[in-house]
Amino acid sequence: MPKVTVLLAGLPPLLEDIIAHLVQARSGVAIIHGILSKAGLADAAFAAQADVIVVSHEEPWNLSALDERLAHLAALSVVALKPDGSSACVHTLNPTSTLLESVSGSEMLDLLSQGSERGGS
Repeated sequence: MPKVTVLLAGLPPLLEDIIAHLVQARSGVAIIHGILSKAGLADAAFAAQADVIVVSHEEPWNLSALDERLAHLAALSVVALKPDGSSACVHTLNPTSTLLESVSGSEMLDLLSQGSERGGS
């Protein structure tokens, strides 16, 4: 089973302990502790080759408030929790690209319609 690397960053100590305890029992999951600052999350995620970052923030839905560069890391999920653990937001970052050799007007409309159906928020 491939290993999933979870980076715990900027969490209150009790919340970090609870999450680590929950995840520890899972085989195939590696936890990286000790990232105290939210500054440079993208760098820390890249260095750790993290698949998931768990971080606390007063506005869990506001990914750009954490580190704007996170949105550019492929295949990364960010779980942003309120510091009291009362709510969370999961940001799944999976940018993809597809080369289109030629595009007709109807194909362009189809592509644009598919994008809006995905809810680009």
